[in-house]
Amino acid sequence: MKNRTIWLVRHGIREDMIDASWSEGQERPYDTPLAEPGRRQAEEMGRRLLQETIDHVFASPFTRAMQTVSAVVSTLDQKFKVDPALSEALYPDWYPTDPDLDGQMRMAQLFEHVDPEHEPRAPVSYPESRPELRARMHGLFVDLTERYAGNLLIVGHGGSIHGLCQAVVGEDQAIHTCCCCLIEIAGNGDGWELRRNGADTSHLSVTEESLH
Repeated sequence: MKNRTIWLVRHGIREDMIDASWSEGQERPYDTPLAEPGRRQAEEMGRRLLQETIDHVFASPFTRAMQTVSAVVSTLDQKFKVDPALSEALYPDWYPTDPDLDGQMRMAQLFEHVDPEHEPRAPVSYPESRPELRARMHGLFVDLTERYAGNLLIVGHGGSIHGLCQAVVGEDQAIHTCCCCLIEIAGNGDGWELRRNGADTSHLSVTEESLH
């Protein structure tokens, strides 16, 4: 395996982090969009990633992830691939009802910069347990790193990003998944290692903590 880097990003600050009642009466209550601070974070993430070499970009089909990745690739002048296996952890205590990933995928195709050539392969099913999430994320990681060469950027959610890190570098690592933090996993002939654990948010002008 050649040296390569996998960048992992959680979406920006959601509307319901600003307004806890946002989901009330919504047709798709789990599909929370970005709040204004989250849109700012996404733009700042794009500028931060201009420092890096990124060959392929992937994102969850949920609106908050799509808005985040759209801002990033607009800055990077790239397309991105949508994969439902990057969706949030589908725990029944987080999602009491099926969040309708097929509907999310149809909505995601309406965004600009989507690369339609990507064929999702990692299975996703609702509901899932924590071990099932780690299995889903491990399968996705293997699939993407085998199919796509070079450095990858993956935009997902707190649960899915954390589960992916656990599946790849082990459960004993301290992983931070605040909004628009940056995680770096480096690969070489000996395997994968965690280079950045998401604790550094110096590229952001606003964080969840600064909202309160």
